[in-house]
Amino acid sequence: MNELYRIVIIILIIAIQDILSKRQSPYYGAILPALLPIVAMYVWFADIYNENLLKFILITLIGELFLLGIWSNGRKFVKAQTKKELAKMKSQDSIR
Repeated sequence: MNELYRIVIIILIIAIQDILSKRQSPYYGAILPALLPIVAMYVWFADIYNENLLKFILITLIGELFLLGIWSNGRKFVKAQTKKELAKMKSQDSIR
């Protein structure tokens, strides 16, 4: 059951990151990537995870890269949507 909770939490984090990354302001999408190292340090120093340090750092780095990748894709999506809306507005202006 513990693994199921981990999977659900990971899916929720990915969904929240995807939603925040597609906001107009890029700062919302930066919240989770900025919080991950802080939470990781807390988890390590509070002895919540006390196994292999190298494994812990590797998991944290992979998670960070994954969150930053979602953020990058969200920014590309917003840029494409803005460009699409601008083209639509220009075509409406040329009709008038």
